[in-house]
Amino acid sequence: VNALGQEFFNYSKYLFDPPSSLSLNIEEINRTTGYVRVNGFVSGGPIFISWDWGDGSSENGWFPMTHTYADISQNYILIVVANYAGGFEDTAETIIRFVPPSIAPITLSDTIAVHIPENEDVLDTMGTRLFIPPADLTFFDDNFFPIIPRSTIEYVLTTAAKFQKDFVNNSLFLPYGKFEQYMFRDLTFSGAYSLWYTNPVSFGVGDPFMLGNIDYSSLFHEMGHNITLNTPPSFYYGDVIGGNANAIYSESMAQIFQHATGYEVVNNYDYYGLSEDLMMEIKQQVIRTIKIVRDGYDQYILNNKPFASWNDPSTPEDETMLTFLTIAYKFCEHAEYAEEGYMIPLKRMMTLLQGLCPEWAVAYDPLNNTADADTFRATLLVRALSEAFQSDLKDEFRALNFPVSDQIFNALPVELSSFTASIVGQKILLNWRTETEVSNYGFEIERAVTNTKVKKHGVEFSKIGFVEGNGNSNSPKNYSFTDDKPFGGRIFQYRLKQIDTDGQFEYSDIVEVEVVTAKFELFQNYPNPFNPSTVISYQLPVSGNVILKIYDVLGNKVATLVDEYKTAGSYEVEFNVAQVSRPEISSGIYFYKLSAGSFSQTKKMILLK
Repeated sequence: VNALGQEFFNYSKYLFDPPSSLSLNIEEINRTTGYVRVNGFVSGGPIFISWDWGDGSSENGWFPMTHTYADISQNYILIVVANYAGGFEDTAETIIRFVPPSIAPITLSDTIAVHIPENEDVLDTMGTRLFIPPADLTFFDDNFFPIIPRSTIEYVLTTAAKFQKDFVNNSLFLPYGKFEQYMFRDLTFSGAYSLWYTNPVSFGVGDPFMLGNIDYSSLFHEMGHNITLNTPPSFYYGDVIGGNANAIYSESMAQIFQHATGYEVVNNYDYYGLSEDLMMEIKQQVIRTIKIVRDGYDQYILNNKPFASWNDPSTPEDETMLTFLTIAYKFCEHAEYAEEGYMIPLKRMMTLLQGLCPEWAVAYDPLNNTADADTFRATLLVRALSEAFQSDLKDEFRALNFPVSDQIFNALPVELSSFTASIVGQKILLNWRTETEVSNYGFEIERAVTNTKVKKHGVEFSKIGFVEGNGNSNSPKNYSFTDDKPFGGRIFQYRLKQIDTDGQFEYSDIVEVEVVTAKFELFQNYPNPFNPSTVISYQLPVSGNVILKIYDVLGNKVATLVDEYKTAGSYEVEFNVAQVSRPEISSGIYFYKLSAGSFSQTKKMILLK
């Protein structure tokens, strides 16, 4: 249920189980002698604490504990278990890092990147759309990268930015035609902050974030600000919500993006060439921060649900903090219960929020603390969350003291219709929106597939699905459709055939996506076992001659399914034993082999007659 359809990590334990009683802190690590000192915190009066140091040695003991590793040419996972009466256990783990992570980067988009500059050249030429950047910004020199290379951190953050750009449906203001972000050092600040308004976009980071364990989760948070404040591209949030009411949108969305990004990066680490130890470090960071979200929600409930969308400048407190943490918690809660991951609901949420228009900006009223503005801000976020999970959440948030208006809720989302296509893992997600509907029977979804850039009306479309309409409606409606089999080429074009109840129809404009595969891949056939036919899928990152053959267990060729030049893209081919000329083909194990250039891969399949 992540971007590539797989999940081994989620936040359920940290959102719903009793809060953890155990935490770890590496106080000292000597990468020459192997000496490590670990402290931490435990509550609840455990009987004993067990330590598995990851090198074959284990022991029981209380904080702090020390250990000396004999082999410092590798990294280790330390697992600590607090054991309580009655058999209850609480577990914490951390990476003991002696050597840099090993990564195998893949090619990402050339329109999005995160850089950690080695000098002040970019600072010398950086522009701004709004505020003057802090004067103390400089660059991180090589002393900040003793164990994790600069390029590795840049790659992790660029991977994160790729997901975040997908979250906003690839709809961003692009300074200079790209969305590049620069991470600068702030000599006087211990935290991190967004500089969403600079050209190029940037963020400031204090030294503590780069000393010891890299605080990936908080960096994802600041990047989330940069993304969500620069969408939609022609009328972006950062330019219209500035003031003491910004946090209910900006901080809520940064928290949501932060943890959705962590979910996607961790679950997809192998595909993006990240090592397991690096994935573990990222996972521990997002676990640490999701606990903060959980604690904020618990405090909101304990403090009688103090909804606030206005941060009073005359007080030292941030009155909105528990509110925006509650919004983030509820998004994560519903994402875990819905079991469709974080990408798809967040894209839906952003589709609605990207309806931002001047009328919304006036109603949001960021410079004034009024009941009407409070109501609009609350209703906007609740309507967006409802869209994310395709469920009416008004009553749920009213029970949390959110001032939700039926009139505003039903009037949202948008003034303008839209139709977009975006890549989600190995699928293509279509989203569209109507303002009003009259006698709308529904939409046929049509697709055309090509391998080269062509004129949009010069290809043949075929129907791939149908979505029922809402008949008559004077309020906007949102729709989505997932093309889960984008095979046969590299460029996919889509259009909607809107059909009235009397049979009349009209075509939408065409949207287009280009599927660029990162590596050769031969997938397991489906179904398997099979009789009499099965489908074999494969993807090509480059064009070339392709051969796909079937062999029996003795190595005899049974069939040649493909032997021709193919352009880069994803493909599928059917193998049907009824079409094989050999009479002796029978039940048993067969092999299929894909050859393309220097790449070759073989997989096994089973025929059961």
